[in-house]
Amino acid sequence: MLKSYYSKLREILKYLISIFLFINFLYANSSTLLLEDGLSFNENFEISYLKDSSNELNIQEVSNSNDFQKHSNKFSLGYLKDTVWIKVDLKNVSSKEDFILSINEHFYEKANMYYFDKSENLWKVLENGVFTPIKQRDIQTSKLAFDFKIQQNSSQTIFIELKAKYPYFGNISVYSKDYFFTSNLLNIDSFFILQFGILFIIIIFNLFLWISLKEKVYIYYVGYTFFALVYLINISGILIYFDLQHYIYKLHFSVSLCIIFLALFSIEYFEANKYFKASVFVIKILILLLFLFAFMMVAVSYSPWNNFMNHIITLILITLIISSIKIYRKGQYFLKYYIFAISIYFSSVIIFILFVTGILEYNYFYRYAYLYFLSLEIIVFALILSNRYNIIKNEQIKTQNELISLQINQNRLLENEVKKKTLKLTKLVKERELLVKEVFHRVKNNFHVITAFLWFESKKEGNKNRFIELINRIKSMSLIHEYLCNSKDLIDIDLKEYIDELVKTIVQTYSIPTLQINTNIEKTNIEFENMMSLGIIANEIISNSIKHHPKENNIVLEINCYKKNDSVILIIIDNGLGFDGNIQKTGLGLELIKDFINKLPNAKYSFYKENGTVFELSFKEKK
Repeated sequence: MLKSYYSKLREILKYLISIFLFINFLYANSSTLLLEDGLSFNENFEISYLKDSSNELNIQEVSNSNDFQKHSNKFSLGYLKDTVWIKVDLKNVSSKEDFILSINEHFYEKANMYYFDKSENLWKVLENGVFTPIKQRDIQTSKLAFDFKIQQNSSQTIFIELKAKYPYFGNISVYSKDYFFTSNLLNIDSFFILQFGILFIIIIFNLFLWISLKEKVYIYYVGYTFFALVYLINISGILIYFDLQHYIYKLHFSVSLCIIFLALFSIEYFEANKYFKASVFVIKILILLLFLFAFMMVAVSYSPWNNFMNHIITLILITLIISSIKIYRKGQYFLKYYIFAISIYFSSVIIFILFVTGILEYNYFYRYAYLYFLSLEIIVFALILSNRYNIIKNEQIKTQNELISLQINQNRLLENEVKKKTLKLTKLVKERELLVKEVFHRVKNNFHVITAFLWFESKKEGNKNRFIELINRIKSMSLIHEYLCNSKDLIDIDLKEYIDELVKTIVQTYSIPTLQINTNIEKTNIEFENMMSLGIIANEIISNSIKHHPKENNIVLEINCYKKNDSVILIIIDNGLGFDGNIQKTGLGLELIKDFINKLPNAKYSFYKENGTVFELSFKEKK
């Protein structure tokens, strides 16, 4: 029974192996590509290649060579100085005769297709290459492609001659003509166009952020993204459509500038100068070497400086990753997204390096992974910087709010301090006012005592006329102190109130029935010192007018006092005999008048006759 079990098991295994071999036969690469109806394109077949180290073989020698090696149509042979010949065997079993063969790359300087024309019994060539103008190509695309015919139910061997400074890789595919123009052109070119649009938007957006914040990290990122865009334009083949392909080697300089700005952006972003100065020194040395090798690549030759440049780029990326991880471990946890993005990109660069050196076979992931992850890295960095912008703005708003709050508190403290100082000063002013009023009160009382003594003396026989003038002089000064004792303003004195009170006192002192004094005084304030002088002057003028007036006539005086602009004007007119300077120039009254006039600022005075005596005085009142 056990033997029966093993027998059945062997039968099942044989059956499964047969199915596997059959399926493998169906999908295995065939050495001859069958062009069949229903297949719009074929990307899974076998080719042969030959390395011509002499770079001198012709098509006849190549077609007779037995040194071809088998390979899939997706090839990656690395950096070579040789000319590479590709051999493709075709058999047309379809109803079509027009086909297109494409290498699906654009950078080969020489890409010539040879086929044998049986009708003419000779080899014909279709020349192409990266420097072939777009208008001179049979298939006007950036990718190197050839239009060829093959008769139904016939076989054809095609040879492709390739020469490049870049590494040798490609994906040889055969398409039906209608499919190639309707579908194939939209694949990788569409991806590049999408990348261009994304990078352009990111550049504009970060330029706005830099203008807004004026932080170097944003302009470094703009430089990084811009030169990444230039690099993508260069490797995409877009320049061929504008006949600018002659600049592809010089524009490879953009790779170095892209990495230089990436390094500067990284140093600024994770504050390497603060947390890891040694890495900054190393990165700056590598940047200098990278720039030097890139310059040599442009000025001297593409090779070998391009390889040196690639080595330096790898070292810069490794240094950035190590630096960011070390700074992250110091507590700068926001770098986790940066580390993620640059690590993924670095991994894709390593994959691409292994691919272009021929270690990894050609496939779409290995071919375009670093471009996918370059875009991913740029987008992640853009998001990081956008978040940084939000953080900075929030910090600015927070700082502004704190400053506003601090200012409000400071204003409150200042207001309280001002209130305290104001209360203190008010108290001091009131105390000083009381003190000054007390002084004025005592001076006034002293004047009254002196006046009383003089009054008693005037009552004695023969002393009356002698003391009346002196009493009036003292009263004119006493009036001011009495006024200040009762006034809230200790600086300015009301002119009208004071002159009216002075006239009233003079009239009471002289007690002359025929004495009439008319006043026209403007209501205005005058400083204390000026009013003291003005009162004594007015008292002396009025007293002199009464003293020297004819006794048989009525005594009439007019007093006018007013302000004109910034001047005070006093005019006293009497109806006496008029002023006689020869008689009065030696009198005490006139001397007092002159002395007190000199105390007034910018004072001018005059006496003259006009139906009596007219006295005019003007002086400047301080503003």
